[in-house]
Amino acid sequence: PESKIPTPNIDRLSSGGMIFTDAHTPSTVCSPTRYALLTGRYAWREPRLQRGVLGKNDTPVIEPERMTVADMLKEKGYLTAAIGKWHLGLAWNLIDTAMPVSVKNVD
Repeated sequence: PESKIPTPNIDRLSSGGMIFTDAHTPSTVCSPTRYALLTGRYAWREPRLQRGVLGKNDTPVIEPERMTVADMLKEKGYLTAAIGKWHLGLAWNLIDTAMPVSVKNVD
């Protein structure tokens, strides 16, 4: 539909994109949905996600050996990063705080 407000950049993006008329989600809350999108697994298969959102101090719910979409992208040469909400547990105890953070040691 035509807008009274000019949006040339959005119009340019939309002309080269696609229209999604339906959306589906594996869960109604963030942690289980994020887990499913990253791993390709139903969140209800992970007992810790059956109760909903994980807390900030929970241990990671995605096992280190579990393949994720980020792993698949890395195999094809992409660089990946997690920015913003995570809510899938953090392994703070695994971080070597004695080692300075740099682009080389951040995954």
